[in-house]
Amino acid sequence: MSDTGQNDQGQIPTDLSALDGTSAPVQGAEAAQAALMAVADLIRELSLQFSPEMLIRRSQELVLGLLPPAFAVFWALDDHRWRIVSQVGDLRNPQLQAVMDAGLPYETGWSNRVPWESGEPLYLDAYDPDLEHPSVRAEQVATTVSFPVMVNGSPCGIFGIGLFEQRRWSNSDKIVIETVARSLATGLELADVRLRLLKLAPPLQGSTSELSRDQLIHLAYHDPLTALPNRALFMDRLVAALEQRVQTHQPIAVLYIDLDRLKEINDMMGHEAGDALLCEVAQRLLRSVRPVDTVARQGGDEFTVVINGFDQPEDISTVVEDLRSALAKPYTVHGHPVEVTASIGVSLTALEGGDAQVLLRQADDALYQAKQAGKNRVQFHRSFRP
Repeated sequence: MSDTGQNDQGQIPTDLSALDGTSAPVQGAEAAQAALMAVADLIRELSLQFSPEMLIRRSQELVLGLLPPAFAVFWALDDHRWRIVSQVGDLRNPQLQAVMDAGLPYETGWSNRVPWESGEPLYLDAYDPDLEHPSVRAEQVATTVSFPVMVNGSPCGIFGIGLFEQRRWSNSDKIVIETVARSLATGLELADVRLRLLKLAPPLQGSTSELSRDQLIHLAYHDPLTALPNRALFMDRLVAALEQRVQTHQPIAVLYIDLDRLKEINDMMGHEAGDALLCEVAQRLLRSVRPVDTVARQGGDEFTVVINGFDQPEDISTVVEDLRSALAKPYTVHGHPVEVTASIGVSLTALEGGDAQVLLRQADDALYQAKQAGKNRVQFHRSFRP
């Protein structure tokens, strides 16, 4: 296999066992998680090698290789019409295919419009064609998912999958799809930065070329907008903190942070204003923690923090509340006052042990509860109550 993640025939491996470097099928939570991390790493590497269109196609191939017969379509919104950027797999309906190839009016694509406007994936175990406009009803499709791919807080496209057989989307299915979709979003950001670098830079030779390679590797592990660590580097730091905890025996907290109004600001003031706000949020987070802690951007309006080695578990309540208050103070963006709040989910290591993926998932679960309870609040995971 080449260092770009391709095999000798230039094809991307399409089963989890191939992705995590084993010959046997993936079994058990640890192997499955290793495979998912391999998917994310592979997509991140691809972002340094291919165009955005190729990156989208490779991501579609990865997902379809793990599902029964299906097709995948990546839609972009262009001049109020849905247009296909990339399609993998046969739709099995030539007439509908011709309609889709011509582009769909925004109002026509119900299964695109809902996730685009909500920012949340739309899973349909039993797809109902009657929900769609008569011109685009896919009678042959049994199960679908439409996932918004968020770049810098706003959707850049819809990652749609249609299955020809009935299937109930399992948690494992959703983890795989969401990992690929979110990694794709990061990859698209990196690919865009790479293309802009190549346009600005003169032809590189010798040691300067090596420097450019180092810069691209740095970009693969850092958010291109805020320069914070991205998800991959965050997980490395969290795993390292848990290993160090074996000697220190001090608690570790994971914070999952979501800005409550970024989409509204993007819509009212434009994406440049939203980007400026994200950068200021990143700086406030960095100023609110210690050098030994880690602040990362997960993508969109989501940030994560690792708080290392505090004395008592109860101390984290004060730390997190101070952080929430700091984020709630007024901002000035492009000369205009802006008010933004944040919802924060918190997970904490048990007295012994601790798994990085479990901690992050628990913090994400707690964040969901915080947003359901009214936003602008802190919610601890149910496994811990300070």
